[in-house]
Amino acid sequence: MSAHRQPSRLLAATRRLLQEREALTVELLDRSGQHAAAERRARAFVQALPRSPFAPSLRRVLEAKP
Repeated sequence: MSAHRQPSRLLAATRRLLQEREALTVELLDRSGQHAAAERRARAFVQALPRSPFAPSLRRVLEAKP
């Protein structure tokens, strides 16, 4: 692999890990009863990254709210 491609792969992996971290944070907030915080973060995530592989699980958090 050429040296100029490695930074882009690293950046893509970092973005995915950051998205996963945020999705896990939302899930933990929701499970711990911090529903308002989970909803705020889920809504912000889905608006910013609607095509993320983590967006469907965060949409489920939003849909579960009254």
